Amino acid sequence: MGFWDTAGKVAQGALNAIEEKGAEIQSIKMRYEDKSSSELQDIVKGTGFFSASKLEKQVALKILKDRGDA
Repeated sequence: MGFWDTAGKVAQGALNAIEEKGAEIQSIKMRYEDKSSSELQDIVKGTGFFSASKLEKQVALKILKDRGDA
């Protein structure tokens, strides 16, 4: 296996990871778009073990900013 074969496989793996993350973000966005601004603010401010993930908080904040509520 040559250098370019290895580089191609690494690039393909990175592309797949980016596509998966994009799909995850889109899924979260679809779930959160119907929530009220108050609910989204609670998600962003949530702390503790059972709070939303960092990615979920970022998506919620982005939706709030798009609405002009952030």
